[in-house]
Amino acid sequence: NKIYYYFDDKILTKLPVIESFSRLKGEKPKGFVWVSYLRGYDPKNKILAVDGARIDLAKATIHTAEGVDRFGALYIHDGEKVIQSRKFRNDSYAIIIYKNRYVIGVYNYLQSLFFQAFFFDNLDKRLFKTLHYDKDAKIFELVGR
Repeated sequence: NKIYYYFDDKILTKLPVIESFSRLKGEKPKGFVWVSYLRGYDPKNKILAVDGARIDLAKATIHTAEGVDRFGALYIHDGEKVIQSRKFRNDSYAIIIYKNRYVIGVYNYLQSLFFQAFFFDNLDKRLFKTLHYDKDAKIFELVGR
């Protein structure tokens, strides 16, 4: 089974790129990944501003026009490794703040081979073969187990 991933400035999403908060719109429960630019941070109230939503880090909630959702864990990644993590509750939805520029929402894919290899360094990256590369993106194929 081929599993493809899009790689853009070390931000990874499962193809096709999911640009909205699909879980609130009835996305299939298999899981999803979304990526947004970090637009702002209010340290007093611990609120992240991202495209189309705000994330309350104190309450571990995501607020969109469609409603409110909860997440279970927060990871802060500096581009090389996770430098800080916090578990709020048992939930398959996690938020990753990446390089202080991007926010990644991950539902059910945090334990996937891809996230374990590229975000948590728990797997050999040679499991993935580059199929395509240009100045904007890489597409990987999972070739090993």
